[in-house]
Amino acid sequence: SPGPSTNPPVAVAGGGNATTDDSSSSSSSSASSGSSSSTNDQEPVGQATSNLWWLTDVEKILTLDYSDPDGDEASECQVQSLSNLVESTACSCLAGICTVGLTSTPGYSGMASFEFSVVTNSLESEFVANSVELILAGGPFPGTFEDPLNALNYSFSAGSLNWSSDWIESGEADGAMAGIVQINNKAGPGPVECSSGNCLRIGDNSLSVTGTYSLERKMNLIGASTASLGFDWRRDSAFGYLSASDFQVEISKDNGVTWTTIFIVLSGGSDGSMTTESIDISN
Repeated sequence: SPGPSTNPPVAVAGGGNATTDDSSSSSSSSASSGSSSSTNDQEPVGQATSNLWWLTDVEKILTLDYSDPDGDEASECQVQSLSNLVESTACSCLAGICTVGLTSTPGYSGMASFEFSVVTNSLESEFVANSVELILAGGPFPGTFEDPLNALNYSFSAGSLNWSSDWIESGEADGAMAGIVQINNKAGPGPVECSSGNCLRIGDNSLSVTGTYSLERKMNLIGASTASLGFDWRRDSAFGYLSASDFQVEISKDNGVTWTTIFIVLSGGSDGSMTTESIDISN
């Protein structure tokens, strides 16, 4: 299930509370009854955000996620350990909402990271690590991302544009030449699997196959005005269908967070030859 990215991507104990605790204990004899709530106040907890991505050389204003056991709002924040990123707008908090502006180091694309902490009621959270995928704007368009799936690996590319990742298996992780999901051209119980050369097979000649298996690969369509996805398929019932019965082609526009089904191959029967599909994925 190729996943085009059209919208295509540590811990240091906080300081400050020691002073608060010392002053509370040293003045306990004269403190009012309300001072105990400050002594028992708990640190906030920063929360990492998954599937972060933005474009190379473009600033991203990021809202930092956190929670506080006492319901206190954050008044300060800071970032550290920036890798392939620059703090382009200083970290700040307003009415409990903390934001920071981050930009890639000039021209860099790939994985980056940073850590952040927040402060509530003078107590600082531990630093939390976040990973970021920095993506170059797509193109030049027009062009093609292509893999005929006839090479015995998951990294082959035959188009004019470069894929953003290799193929990634889900349900197993045994490579392109083994398992339920694999590239081959074996003669099965039915017709030869591929029209010519090798091709992708999902299934097995064992009717005991159950579970969900998939294959996905990223492509960067940012900047493209139109896009279509083409592929060939055929069924061979002798290879055993998965528990879900049907085979689905899905795309994701948010880096794999959500998926939309664009084509379904219904189970049942066998096909003597490949059928060619071309699906508009512009929207």
